[in-house]
Amino acid sequence: MAKTTGFLTRGIAWEDRTAMLSFNRLWAIVYITILALLAPAAGFAAKNAKPTKNAKPAAPQSTVYKVRLNSSFGDAGTRKLTLQGNKFLWEVATAGMDLKLIKNDDGLFMIGRTPYIGKYPPGSKNESPMALFPGPIGNVKEFLKANSAKSLGKATLNKKSCDVYEYKEKVSGWKCKLWLDPKTSEPVQLELSGPNKADNATATYLSYKLNEKIPATTFDLPKDKKIRPMPEPKAGKATDKKAPKKEEKPK
Repeated sequence: MAKTTGFLTRGIAWEDRTAMLSFNRLWAIVYITILALLAPAAGFAAKNAKPTKNAKPAAPQSTVYKVRLNSSFGDAGTRKLTLQGNKFLWEVATAGMDLKLIKNDDGLFMIGRTPYIGKYPPGSKNESPMALFPGPIGNVKEFLKANSAKSLGKATLNKKSCDVYEYKEKVSGWKCKLWLDPKTSEPVQLELSGPNKADNATATYLSYKLNEKIPATTFDLPKDKKIRPMPEPKAGKATDKKAPKKEEKPK
């Protein structure tokens, strides 16, 4: 009988030790194979795992921009959009018509200089910020792709080479021509063409920022004003109604 002279395999016959080493190698191969098979399943489980109750959902992406608007009537002041998820703050600053539109979980509201806050009817077209201004939101290249924009090549604007695109915004229906900084992919200028020539305007971008941290209070309503519902839009126009036929006088 072999002598036991040390830890584990010392003193075990050579044949026994060879068999044990082969057995250990076999288990190593089996172990590696099991890991290889379980790896994809683990990845799938991690990908589809439900968040725990304490896990905080990721904040929606944000877009903040400010433009100076020039219309056929001259300087039309500035417009600023602060958007996060489905909430936004739209700020209009122009002579005699400073106002704000706030879209939050309770609806869409207009805040002016009056002591009241006007609440839009549910389903208002203005619940989409694109109805207020047809410029890009979020990643500009993705926005242009979503609106089937057509590249017009390059052009120089204020001694700056820009990529130029043309598109028709889907919500507002406005035709737009956008100058884009090729280095930053940020908008530089937007030309807007509406149904009437008087609607034409040019917007110069003063800033365009993505994924800014926006305070939650940005979309809160002032507490010192009362809310009043705004009237429902009338179905159709008065001009759509046919005028009553004149009674023919007997000859």
